[in-house]
Amino acid sequence: MPLSTPTFLAAAAAAVFTVAAQPAAAQVAPAGTLRLNDTGLNRCTHDFSHFDADCTGTGQDGEFGRDVAFPAFANGHAGFSFLKVCNSGQAAGTGSCSAQAQVGAGPDDWGCTIDRVTGLEWEVKTRDGGLRDAGTTYTNIGDGRDTDAAAFVAAVDAQGLCGQADWRLPTTHELQGIIDFDHAYPTPSIDARFFPNTLAAHYWTSEAYVTQETTVAWVGSFIMDPSNVDVTTDPRTARNPVRLVREHQHGQAGDKKRYTFDGDEVTDHWTHLTWLRCPSGQSWDGSECLGARQRFDFPDAFKYAQLQATITGKAWRVPNAKELHSIVDHTRKHPAVNTHAFPGTSSELYWTGTPYAWTATGGWALNFDGGHVLAYYQSYTFPLRLVRDAE
Repeated sequence: MPLSTPTFLAAAAAAVFTVAAQPAAAQVAPAGTLRLNDTGLNRCTHDFSHFDADCTGTGQDGEFGRDVAFPAFANGHAGFSFLKVCNSGQAAGTGSCSAQAQVGAGPDDWGCTIDRVTGLEWEVKTRDGGLRDAGTTYTNIGDGRDTDAAAFVAAVDAQGLCGQADWRLPTTHELQGIIDFDHAYPTPSIDARFFPNTLAAHYWTSEAYVTQETTVAWVGSFIMDPSNVDVTTDPRTARNPVRLVREHQHGQAGDKKRYTFDGDEVTDHWTHLTWLRCPSGQSWDGSECLGARQRFDFPDAFKYAQLQATITGKAWRVPNAKELHSIVDHTRKHPAVNTHAFPGTSSELYWTGTPYAWTATGGWALNFDGGHVLAYYQSYTFPLRLVRDAE
């Protein structure tokens, strides 16, 4: 089982966009390509009891990626890169939108934040009691009531937030993209400098739970605590906050072939990652995965990945939580993945390479039965699917 509150208490506790002020459109990557933010966690553990700043040789999340290359990036924590936008639609530092714009309702006040890695533009919450007040929660039924998320989307579009009228609920992948795994409760798991007034709570996504579409929907959690969830589900009648999103620049990902195959490898052209087609312990015979899946506790997962990298001469590693979640398909279940691209995937938990932030005694795992991302102690044993950066 995932960590529970009692057991937790007993246990204890790619390219960076360095740009001058210019129109926002010139500063961001195209959206729609599933370009991934890193997790923000750049700490590792050598003994799985406490964190170390030095991740060398661990094979863990914090040894790789943008959050290592840009640990103190001025426009976002640990590899994130954000840009403020005023309610007028002007980027911070351009026109009448000050580089120091503050959150507010005026045209030259800060109203949105662009993610320059993914190309998505996000609503910024207020604390003024108005339409976008952070404390307002909604159902996700779509029944037209003023207290429902659909009505909120319509109201924000009518208001023309940041000069736009194509706001929507995010997908699970999009919402998880701005979650910062380096934050533990009670701090919301996000960079508050660019997303102020975020609650440590579940936020609605646009995606239905595939076997209960009318009654259950997916949520992303901005609370890293003993509730131990990153991506999970809630009844549509639950009251949760909402953060809207839109594509600042429209990419062509939907028109591209996502996966290509080369023997026992599959390359995802939306994320620029290459995966082993079969889970750990199985081998690809040209048509299916043969053999028995191997299972590992959390420390041994990294040893196995490093051994495979040595044997093959390829930089295989345990995928971080966002990388592994990127191949989840929430329109499927048992397993929630494209089984042509990823045959042999069992409807069970798989380790990610991301330790949880509040203690170094375990990490995040993804349940491919439905796509939930949950935290577990290091002693649990799960299969692996290895990844490396595409060439």
